[in-house]
Amino acid sequence: MQSTYSAEQIVDNEHKRKQNREWKTIGVKVRLAELAVLNKQLSRLNYDTLGNLVKDLIGGKITQVTEDQQIEIMKTNLQSNGQITGLSGKHYDFYKQIDINDLHRYLIEKYHEHTGNCYRSYFEKYASLFFGPNPDVELFKFKPHKRSWILQAIKRFGDYYFRKYNNREVTQLIKQIIERYDLNKDLDMKDHIYLVSPQFIEEKVKKILALPGEIGFIARLGLLSGLREQELIYIKERQVCINGYGCDCEKLHVVSVSYNTSN
Repeated sequence: MQSTYSAEQIVDNEHKRKQNREWKTIGVKVRLAELAVLNKQLSRLNYDTLGNLVKDLIGGKITQVTEDQQIEIMKTNLQSNGQITGLSGKHYDFYKQIDINDLHRYLIEKYHEHTGNCYRSYFEKYASLFFGPNPDVELFKFKPHKRSWILQAIKRFGDYYFRKYNNREVTQLIKQIIERYDLNKDLDMKDHIYLVSPQFIEEKVKKILALPGEIGFIARLGLLSGLREQELIYIKERQVCINGYGCDCEKLHVVSVSYNTSN
């Protein structure tokens, strides 16, 4: 039986064949400052070029990555950046590749010596639980206060890693694990682990110190003294006594202390 095609079908088929042979360049605008981020994300997804990513996207090879898969990818990338040991069975020990004594020096230089010692101890004991396969199961076995210390120690490790290697992957991984498994759950405000970088806090403090006028003075005074609003108002509304310390009047009295500040 001989197949017959209409003139319209022949034209349509020829048009489809022509489309399959033709190429079209699709441009994507990216801010210059974000170009390095784009290349890093491509590398994280194991793509060398944007073109290869588009090919797999068209071919249906790319699916939405779950939070657990994202964490797994980040762990693998961090592991591959250092000495790979025991990747079979998904055992990750990238956090053991650092110089623990160097981490300790960083901690005691940045924090009180006792606090730095505690951070090191908690990191050495519990990092394997945090970066393990079931951090929620393991860490929720501890009381909230102890869990808070563990999370703080892990976060300080992330800060150290960034300062040492200028690499945010560890801090991002820590943030994702804490949020994914809700490890801040049931922690008091004083024990809550805030997922911000040290640079963020420094920038906010600088902005407060730079506030102009009377409101700036009050903000700086509150920041440096720890006084509450009503206490600041009390100070503002009273004059400073010129007679010095020991006077019984209702004015404010300045007391000089050994570390060259005034109360």
